[in-house]
This record gives sequence, C-alpha cells and structure tokens, in this order.
Amino acid sequence: MENKNALKQHFGKLGEYLKDRRESQNLTQIDVARACQCKSQFVSNWERGKCSPPWDILKKLMKLYDIPERQLFNFLMKEYEKLIISNLGIRGKR
Repeated sequence: MENKNALKQHFGKLGEYLKDRRESQNLTQIDVARACQCKSQFVSNWERGKCSPPWDILKKLMKLYDIPERQLFNFLMKEYEKLIISNLGIRGKR
C-alpha cells in the first residue's frame, strides 16, 4: 500500500506542475485536450494525480506549455528521486 501511495503522490506533483503550466498559458482543459487529441477528462485525471500522461502526450504538452526540455527533466528527476527514497525508506542524504 505504501508504494501505491508514493506513486499517487508522484503523479500528484506532476499533475500540479502541469496544471500550473496550463493556467500560466491561459488554456482550459478543453483547449489542451483538443491540442493533444484526447478527452478533457484525461487532462483532468493528470492534473488531479490520477494518472500520468503518456510520453507522446508529454512531448506535446512541453510544446504547448512552452516547457524547456531540461526544466521538465529536472522536475521529473527530482520527483522520481523522492519516490525512490520514499519506497526504499532512505532517511537523509549521504
């Protein structure tokens, strides 16, 4: 159960990030769904941390939201590191 909660939290952080980027571009979930050729419910699910967008959609979002590759990479690595630390029960940095 712990792993499931950690993964859900990981998706939640990505969802918050994507929602912030969408709003900074003054786009609605419907706008994003049209641009990504998916349903707005799918966009809502990412933003609420229910799931993560597939890689091909994530690439489209990077262009749509004007997210530099390195910025998204750093964000994902930071969040993934937290997920690993949480799942392995690592305390503190060495």
